[in-house]
Amino acid sequence: MELSSRMKKAELVFIPTPGISHLVSTVEVAKLLVDRDERLSITFLIMKLLLDPKVDTFIDSVSTACNRIRFIHLSKYEPDPNQPSKSLFSLIESQKPNVKEEVSRLVSRSESSPGSPTLAGFVLDMFCTCMIDVANEFAVPSYIFLTSGAAFLGLQFYVQALQDDQKVDPTEFKGSDAELVMPCLENPLPAKLFAFCYA
Repeated sequence: MELSSRMKKAELVFIPTPGISHLVSTVEVAKLLVDRDERLSITFLIMKLLLDPKVDTFIDSVSTACNRIRFIHLSKYEPDPNQPSKSLFSLIESQKPNVKEEVSRLVSRSESSPGSPTLAGFVLDMFCTCMIDVANEFAVPSYIFLTSGAAFLGLQFYVQALQDDQKVDPTEFKGSDAELVMPCLENPLPAKLFAFCYA
């Protein structure tokens, strides 16, 4: 991403899925971006659904090494003990008001201080697409970052094509000895594994 010469400073808001595995790959992309242009800064909005000391240690190390990447911890989600446990997507959805509040602070700071960066967009984990609504409220673009490899993305496209074009339900392969040839994989995938993943 290259910033226009007219733009003084820009800030991206990154929203990763909770957990160290998604956070590390997302931070690595953020480092590459800030290394490309000194006018860019990145703010991570961190959702904490579980206590994970590795996340705090990692955030501390990145904060020390790079002053244009910062982290804001959102209010921790406290589940209602009387309610059944919610899915990850519901938990992420419940953070929308907190995200909106923090981004409002960023925008207010930018408007009140001429040297502050302007909000340029949201970069969202593939599981945080509900935050597109928040980005739209601030009239900025949102981008999806897939933390998995290209083979996983190809597999997702393959599954979607099976369902849409061939009207095949992946669970129909349960117990099958067939092997599926996919353009995204070097070797055929045993269909029974495919069915297990999508059961």
